[in-house]
Amino acid sequence: MLECMKNRRSIRKYTDQDIPESLLNELLEVATRASNTGNMQLYSVVVTRDPANKEKLAPAHFNQPMITGNVYRFDDRCDVVRPEFL
Repeated sequence: MLECMKNRRSIRKYTDQDIPESLLNELLEVATRASNTGNMQLYSVVVTRDPANKEKLAPAHFNQPMITGNVYRFDDRCDVVRPEFL
């Protein structure tokens, strides 16, 4: 496992190829199972497909081309207050 972690890399070459909805849902399900502090899942994953909305997100990501240049945009956001913890 340590070798995998040491050798991991990010690839920022995206295509305009769509993925099946079932695969997207499976990826999101796996993402929600990622370990985190106290297993509280204090985050949300937002999937953005609309080009206009990706343009609006670009400044928050320093206008990096990968923000608008792919089919999907995945953003994880910390949820400071979640209703189930109130």
